Amino acid sequence: MSKDSKIKNYFELGLLTLGGSGLIPFAPGTWGSILAFIMVAFIYPPYFLWVLFGLIMVFMPLSVFVIKNHLETAKLPIKDPQYIVVDEAIGLWIALLASHGRWPWMLSALILFRVLDIYKPGLIGTIDSLKGMTPLMRAWLVMADDILAGIITAGILTLGWTLKIIFSY
Repeated sequence: MSKDSKIKNYFELGLLTLGGSGLIPFAPGTWGSILAFIMVAFIYPPYFLWVLFGLIMVFMPLSVFVIKNHLETAKLPIKDPQYIVVDEAIGLWIALLASHGRWPWMLSALILFRVLDIYKPGLIGTIDSLKGMTPLMRAWLVMADDILAGIITAGILTLGWTLKIIFSY
């Protein structure tokens, strides 16, 4: 194995497992979400949305590409290996967009996102059960349930934020 391919493999594994958190044997998705939370938790609030948006815009296409390549080369029989947790990071970051960098809302986003991602109610579960025919479709499906859980979490937080504003007057 050449030095370049070793570096590529380490990069791929580091991205897929979010720095190795996906390799923790118990609840890798939760550990990956906690690490993703810590990565953005201390961003100065005026820049919070911009940084999150930038992370999502960089990590989403990069992750799809890396997941696709990994699924092609690893020839795994399962659709969404547990050690791939970069999808949890992206889903959580989407959810955190609605928190405005405020700690109570950020913690609520983390908890609600994990609940939705673990139990997969409704459409989240339906998407999670879909099977892709091509590696690219499989890569998107690995991420789709987490993206939807993040969008739903953001919607719930936005509703909560709106109700707080309405009823605080």
